[in-house]
Amino acid sequence: MFMQSHTVVGSRVLPYLAKYQAQPIMVFGGIGDTCRRIAQDYGFRDVLIPADVFCWNRDIWPLHTPTEEEQEIARKDFDFSSRPISAAFVFHDPRNWAPDVQILLDLVRYGSKTRPAFADKGKRKGGDYRRHSATTNDDGDERVELIFCNPDLVWRGAYPEPRLGQGGFREAFQSLHTALKGKRYEDTRLGKPSTETFHHAENMLMILAGQTFDTVIPKKSIFMIGDNPESDIAGANKAGWNSVLVHTGVFNPGGGPPSHSPTFQARDVEEAVQMALEPPSSQASTLP
Repeated sequence: MFMQSHTVVGSRVLPYLAKYQAQPIMVFGGIGDTCRRIAQDYGFRDVLIPADVFCWNRDIWPLHTPTEEEQEIARKDFDFSSRPISAAFVFHDPRNWAPDVQILLDLVRYGSKTRPAFADKGKRKGGDYRRHSATTNDDGDERVELIFCNPDLVWRGAYPEPRLGQGGFREAFQSLHTALKGKRYEDTRLGKPSTETFHHAENMLMILAGQTFDTVIPKKSIFMIGDNPESDIAGANKAGWNSVLVHTGVFNPGGGPPSHSPTFQARDVEEAVQMALEPPSSQASTLP
């Protein structure tokens, strides 16, 4: 079984698919239109991506000329000046922060579930756009719902120091929203360490165990192995699972104790898996 941070969005036990299956939504992140296709696979029927917007009207972000690929994948059947967008999902790390932040700011500042966010690209004789509302929508349930699927500020790759992740994009967006409007925009964070994500994962594990072994898994038999105390360990601890912090990723044991205490620590993933496979009574040794 393979789960990504955005997998939970398509869960039948959470409200997002039921609320927005037939509504226009915009998904951010990933390469090309990959996230659009993933959202469609989850069951969302009317999915937009940022490339659709700036190919529809290049004035929205004039510092970028759409590539041939972007023009090829962009939807041509959606009129952004007449149709509202109900929700924005950040599925994966955006590749081009500047236009994505601008489009997301426009979406939440000028749009709502009943009001289109983007100005009509048709111009009057003087060359001016038709008047566009400059009022942030503060109408509670009518606001565009904003969901970030992975709150990790940093992640670890081949480079020796951690790199900014989707959580960094969120902070950039929220900082600019605060600079413009004096407050952060209300959002929902899924992914680790959210309760929704761990609940969904636990539910899937229970289903798999029932189908494979005809048994129920006790919580203390579930192990979360991860390298990030803020997401992996915090979420597992809150869910009541065992947590194993490895020293081969974001966490650096030379920088002091972890911000969230794991059940165990391990040098690497192999050692962590061996820990999980040992009988609980013999799990006495952990790293200092």
